[in-house]
Amino acid sequence: MATLQKIRDKGTLLVIVIGVALLAFVLGDLITSGTTLFNRSRDKAFVVNGEVIATKEYADRVSEWEEFQKMTSGQSSLDENTSSQIREAVYQQMVRERLLEDQAKKLGLTVSKEEINDLVQGENISPLLQQLPFFVDPQTGVFNKAALTEFLSVINTPSTSAQPEQQAMVDQYKSLWLFIEKMIQYQRLEEKYVSLLSSAIMVNDTEAKNYFDLSQQNADITYVAQNYFSIPDSTVKVTDEEVKSFYNKHKKTFVLEAPIVKLSYFTKEIVPSDEDFAEVEAESKKA
Repeated sequence: MATLQKIRDKGTLLVIVIGVALLAFVLGDLITSGTTLFNRSRDKAFVVNGEVIATKEYADRVSEWEEFQKMTSGQSSLDENTSSQIREAVYQQMVRERLLEDQAKKLGLTVSKEEINDLVQGENISPLLQQLPFFVDPQTGVFNKAALTEFLSVINTPSTSAQPEQQAMVDQYKSLWLFIEKMIQYQRLEEKYVSLLSSAIMVNDTEAKNYFDLSQQNADITYVAQNYFSIPDSTVKVTDEEVKSFYNKHKKTFVLEAPIVKLSYFTKEIVPSDEDFAEVEAESKKA
């Protein structure tokens, strides 16, 4: 009874304490959710057909392409120009892949394991494999299927006696092969999609006749080519009136698809100082 009486006497205080605890829980959940949503919105490299491509996925693909470029070229590092070209190529490739995957899914197009095996070890070796330098005979410059077979045997045969350096190299080649295999699969899927579209498009009689008539029209012409890069800029004078006239006649070619924004910003990494560490350490000792 005494305990119950104490609860009654402190009822108001308990309500306040419980209310504060609930409020802290709700605010904590909101803050956590807000942080998650903020990070999710920030973690966006680009969007393809409504699908958000995460920064990490894009960065991982760029790393794969860079490693592939290093191994195929024999380079240990890449210059900034090559890295920039790779980033653009990865972006274009990922956009093409997402669009192709969407259409292939709607049409039921797939690439089976049997097709992959045929493109790798069968009679119809993928053109991609035939172009890779480590599968080409250095003497003849022709694709060497034996080199490919040996490569696959090395990465697929488990070895318990391999040295750590050798095993690391094998693991690296395995990652390289998975990357190549994905490219082969995508290339085959794209070929099937293009073939399907080509088969669905028919040329009517009028188009065939027009094409034939155009192919029969021949002409002999004589011309002189002048590369404008060979003309010094100092010898050409362009007035403001000529520039304005050209712009007015070709306004459509200068229409911007997106507005140009001049943006200035700076980044600053917040790093705790020695004083901050000392203060936290002192507080922890007091606690």
